[in-house]
Amino acid sequence: MKNLAVKKPVLFGIVSALIVFIVFTLVNLLLGNSISTPVLRVWMDGALRIVFGILSVVLLGYIIKSNGFKFVFSTKGFAKGIFACLPVLLICICYIAILFDIVKINKDFLPQIPARIFQQTAVGFFEESLFRGLMITAFLIKFGGTAKGRINAALITAILFGLIHLFGFLTSGGDILEYIFPALNAMLLGLAFSAVFIYSKNLLSAMIVHSLYDYFVVIVMPLVVMNMGTPIQIVSNIALIIILFAVMPVFSIILIIKAKPFGNVVDKGLTTTLESTAD
Repeated sequence: MKNLAVKKPVLFGIVSALIVFIVFTLVNLLLGNSISTPVLRVWMDGALRIVFGILSVVLLGYIIKSNGFKFVFSTKGFAKGIFACLPVLLICICYIAILFDIVKINKDFLPQIPARIFQQTAVGFFEESLFRGLMITAFLIKFGGTAKGRINAALITAILFGLIHLFGFLTSGGDILEYIFPALNAMLLGLAFSAVFIYSKNLLSAMIVHSLYDYFVVIVMPLVVMNMGTPIQIVSNIALIIILFAVMPVFSIILIIKAKPFGNVVDKGLTTTLESTAD
């Protein structure tokens, strides 16, 4: 494994990331079908994401070592990452505005909240470690020396991230049109989180904001019952669409272009510095 990471780091990163995701999905389905209690399935899903997220970080370590990468613990990198997450934070603000039209709380959902918080925290850790860590690093080794190369790496990773959100159709069935918007939404968010990593060289900020976004979508929104079609909802939904389809991709591409290169091509790979507040 170490030899493959040294000799073919790009192939190693891409293939190992896909294998991790496929194995995670299969194990999740297998164990999920054996658990009858919905809350227990949520806890199980979160635990699996932690395990496979750690595996992704370990595999990322092989690529880093084979290409001269160094981790630098930096609060500056974290701050730059939070700034790069600005469009996602604006989306969260839109969700907060919508909450002013709450009619009542869905009490049936309350028992699930601890499990959901754990699960969505694990989602942020796992998906950022896998896609904005292991996979995009492999592409950046190949393309990351130029702005065009960084954009290509971000776009490829974002497209793959969007496509995996169609897996629900393959595993659960139903109308595929119901999965198109979530997949497109994930693709645009994937581009934003790729920009975070490329601009700040920091994954922790992407993990935190990713989980924060999921808290609103997976926990807060199912928890509340709201008036439909109110002025606040209409304005917030319009703002969401503008941020998601216009502000976010433009902002992300600008950050990717302005980001400092990961390093100069030296021998077999890129010498770079990865700033991270995560250990």
